[in-house]
Amino acid sequence: MKIFVVEDSTVTQGILKEELARIPGVQLCGMALSPDEAIPGIKEQGPDVVILDIVLKGGNGFEVLKRLRSEGINARVVVLTNYTFPHYREICRGMGADYFFDKSLDLEKALRTVRDMACG
Repeated sequence: MKIFVVEDSTVTQGILKEELARIPGVQLCGMALSPDEAIPGIKEQGPDVVILDIVLKGGNGFEVLKRLRSEGINARVVVLTNYTFPHYREICRGMGADYFFDKSLDLEKALRTVRDMACG
């Protein structure tokens, strides 16, 4: 299962890279810091799953999610963010996100979800 990470924190990128490498059957196929990097990278790599933060350099995850869905990219989207306001969760779900997790509280749960997708 190919995963693309869209995250502006290099620390969080490092953590995700390390943790995803421990999941059998998962291949990290790309990372991006901004929407401008994310869209072409996702199109080129064709991931099965996109892990997406809301706040990004030069834009936001809403832009990425909107473009993915409007361009027919059907990768599953796992939103992983510190901005867990209920209306953000509703916006993401309405735009086609499959999962929404609090980065500071639910990182392990998000990784478990990815592990379950890779195994099932």
